Amino acid sequence: MNTLHPSTWQMPHTMADAIGRARAWWFGLPPAVRTPAWVITMSLLVCLLLLVAFHQVVSQSVRQGELLRMQVTSHAEAVWRCNALHGERVRKACLAQLNAPAPAEESAETRSDTRVAQAGR
Repeated sequence: MNTLHPSTWQMPHTMADAIGRARAWWFGLPPAVRTPAWVITMSLLVCLLLLVAFHQVVSQSVRQGELLRMQVTSHAEAVWRCNALHGERVRKACLAQLNAPAPAEESAETRSDTRVAQAGR
């Protein structure tokens, strides 16, 4: 029988106490679950899940790095094109437009309010 009930969990005061509680939990499990086959199977499953999670993190990092590199390259090309223009004012205007913040998009709430107001007319 499992002696560690969730309502009686407490932080162990010593390492020996922690080891004793872990052993009590382990030997409180049914014998069929404590067989090496189940332990190995669960260990392999946990390792596989960790590898899948690691793969997802690395894949997303690579994808984000590629997007950043493409954005930097695109911006550098746009700056080069602006600097290649004839006339100081045209160059400055081009660079100012290039470095200007993107216009804020309307929120879905604002658009729906505008449509309701227009429909009510």
